[in-house]
Amino acid sequence: MITMATVCKPAVIIADEPTTALDNSTRALILEQLKQLQQLHRTAVLFISHDLSVVRQICRDAMVMYCGRLLEVTDCHSLFANARHPYSAGLLSCIPQISDKRPAPVKSIPGQIPAPVDLPSGCHFAPRCNRVEAKCRTSVPELDYANGRGVACYRPL
Repeated sequence: MITMATVCKPAVIIADEPTTALDNSTRALILEQLKQLQQLHRTAVLFISHDLSVVRQICRDAMVMYCGRLLEVTDCHSLFANARHPYSAGLLSCIPQISDKRPAPVKSIPGQIPAPVDLPSGCHFAPRCNRVEAKCRTSVPELDYANGRGVACYRPL
């Protein structure tokens, strides 16, 4: 699929979960091919993924979404070093930490993702958020940019 998508040297490639269910060596080959295409043809790649290790490896900038809403926009280094939205921080805390000590238990974000036909009012993440306040349940926070980063939260980290 990647070969077919790049025959015409497109200006933009949208790669939606291109490494899902691939073994590590095939994933590495796909990511390397995307990087080469990006450099060779100056192609922009919109990389959509749930695999944060791949996002960290391949992306320069990141956008975090929840239930169809944009919650955080920043460069990858800033996201992984200091996430500002509680959902972004929750996602990052779910990544298992490998060390020579006894591994810490894998964390999870409490609650369930709402059904698309039954989204809560206000911030869709409010029912699962540990920083929720009353206005989070009634109004949607705007994406506020400060210091080159955007976050849609009334109580960012």
